[in-house]
Amino acid sequence: MAPAYITVQLTGFIFLISITTCVRSFQFSTPSCVNTSYINKSYSIPSTSTISSEKKCRVRVNPQARKIETKNKLKDSNIKPYHALRVSNRVSNFIELLNKLGKGLPYLSQKEIILLQKALAITIRVQMNASGTREGRRRAENSVDLCLLLGELDMDIEMLLAAMLVGTTNPKLGPLKQTSVAGAKFQDLKRHFGIKVVRLIESFEHVTHLESLAQHHMTQRSLEVNGIITAEEKTEQLDQLRNLILSEVADWRVVALRVASHLQTMRIMAKNNEPKLRLTNNKLAIEALSLHAPLAHRLGIHQLVAELQDLAFKRRYPRQNAKIREHMTAHKEAYQAVHDKATKDLTKALESNDEFMSQMESVTLVGRTKEPFSMWRKVLRQKNRNVEEVSDAVALRVVFKAIRLPNETDAEYDSRSASLCYDAIRIIEKCYPTVESRNKDYVKYPKANGYRSLHATALMECDLKDGKEKTVHPFEVQVRTSSMHQQAEYGVAAHWAYKGEGSSSIIKQNLKSKSLSTLDSRFHVPIDFANGCEFVNWLHEQLQSQKVFVFGPDGLIWDLEKNAATAKDINRRLYMKNFYTGGKSSVEIMVQGMQVPYDYVLRNGDAISVA
Repeated sequence: MAPAYITVQLTGFIFLISITTCVRSFQFSTPSCVNTSYINKSYSIPSTSTISSEKKCRVRVNPQARKIETKNKLKDSNIKPYHALRVSNRVSNFIELLNKLGKGLPYLSQKEIILLQKALAITIRVQMNASGTREGRRRAENSVDLCLLLGELDMDIEMLLAAMLVGTTNPKLGPLKQTSVAGAKFQDLKRHFGIKVVRLIESFEHVTHLESLAQHHMTQRSLEVNGIITAEEKTEQLDQLRNLILSEVADWRVVALRVASHLQTMRIMAKNNEPKLRLTNNKLAIEALSLHAPLAHRLGIHQLVAELQDLAFKRRYPRQNAKIREHMTAHKEAYQAVHDKATKDLTKALESNDEFMSQMESVTLVGRTKEPFSMWRKVLRQKNRNVEEVSDAVALRVVFKAIRLPNETDAEYDSRSASLCYDAIRIIEKCYPTVESRNKDYVKYPKANGYRSLHATALMECDLKDGKEKTVHPFEVQVRTSSMHQQAEYGVAAHWAYKGEGSSSIIKQNLKSKSLSTLDSRFHVPIDFANGCEFVNWLHEQLQSQKVFVFGPDGLIWDLEKNAATAKDINRRLYMKNFYTGGKSSVEIMVQGMQVPYDYVLRNGDAISVA
């Protein structure tokens, strides 16, 4: 059958839409109910009124003649056959969703839109075949919405294609549970969209499988200990799961795609408040706060972090969320006034200081107001305090890079840059008084993870009610050099430790002292990353070369050294943990339910049991 094309005017472009793939699955074949041995060359359809009850069981029909007569009848009427309605519905859905993509992804070229069009056609065909028209359309719309979500982050066409095609290789069956539905084949996807897109899809499915496997083992662990799991153990296991994911993913885009997919699911579930879905919503919220939001934060995609935490906070802690939001709504005007005025005043104060600016190559000042979840977490950390006492609801950060002097060594440059931090604080103190008891000097006394910065709590008077009432509002100011900022964002002081969401073992285990200079050079974290994505790729290489993460027989994720990841080492560890009794000195090690020899080399994600 030759391809049929429809020309569609769409957002200023002319697109040739091939609908061959849409109609191919609807081509007619001879129904199995028709007995071909009774087909005659002559053709006539007797009126139903002239067929006796005895003869209704068998009517000799020529299918080709019936098709011709049906076609002639349809020409004389406006009635469409059922299959034509289905094809028409698919084409209509295709055009509508493609129009939605075109409006939401204006930065794509025409060639890239055509590729996305082809991916959308495959998604519609597979999902409608698997789930029926209504459910299939909903799933196709979810794929389009995921593409638009990634489009807001200006992701490339390979990632958008992967987002569109995720779920087509192994589609979930709809209510009818059809058993003959086949998903798209990786070979076909590779031929049409390239190997990079296929690898993104495969890695995404692998990460999803690892998360499900970890959830299963944690559930089994909870049953074994009667639900008594310490907070330290839970935090450690979440940290290990993040490390397992990063060690398996060679491309940061897979992590971003998985996080965006979880956010898209939470957006959908936020619109559905049915009581029967309460358990599912709570599960999604827990995963968002403990796994996906930290991963997005590590990537530096703060838009995803904020929305994940916001939706999860509403679902998981509705009472606390309502209280925090009520307070923030009441103080919204004050927060905004403090933010705007402090930004304006401090910018003017720094720029007008010629002595300070003459030594600067660049100076940036950015501000933010805490999100509800961050505010609540701050209240939890500050015991015996309420939300009104949080002093950094508004915070400003000054990051500068000093000019390097001729013949100046690295040590001299770092020392002079550090002294300029104190000069900046003194300039700020001339604008606003600070609370000396709350000032923190992490430049002279760095944190154990290497974090360096100056923190000061300043006070500002604001007139909010026509000048009749003055209120004092605190806000935080941070001052650091560009190298300190890079170290805080991507170095040893990575935010998994700094933000209290767990700490990466590859970093945590090598913090020998409070001084960065005493760290083992093998684990030195470079600070010249352009963004969090580069850091994630670097961390993958480190974890891949040094660690192996497996699911132990106790239901926990074990991290093993790369050179000690064999079944024999597992047996030794089990013996040291007194995992088995009865005087045995060894047991049979099983991986994925199959017995393995002691020299078997373990791989990431192996599930270990004993016999």
